[in-house]
Amino acid sequence: MNKIGRLSAVGNVEKAARAELRSLAGPVRGSALAAAVIVLAQRLDDKPGDAVASMLVRELRQAMVYLHRQAPEDDTSDVSDFLASIAEPDRRDSAH
Repeated sequence: MNKIGRLSAVGNVEKAARAELRSLAGPVRGSALAAAVIVLAQRLDDKPGDAVASMLVRELRQAMVYLHRQAPEDDTSDVSDFLASIAEPDRRDSAH
């Protein structure tokens, strides 16, 4: 998508990234990494090929995990709860 089209159209991935960033504390939201998250989301919204999309998704996911880890402890969003649940799987399940 060209820059003119980008000014008027915000894609679904960018909307989701911006919403998640809004749930974080101010200093984390204003970081260079948070700005990079928006660029990654915009690139995904531009519908790249499979190989590039896979790389972008991986980078976006890693950046968001890092940002959530940098957020103050009082961040109690659903995303934080989800990240905590996958970071420490249920130890009662001995099959895994």
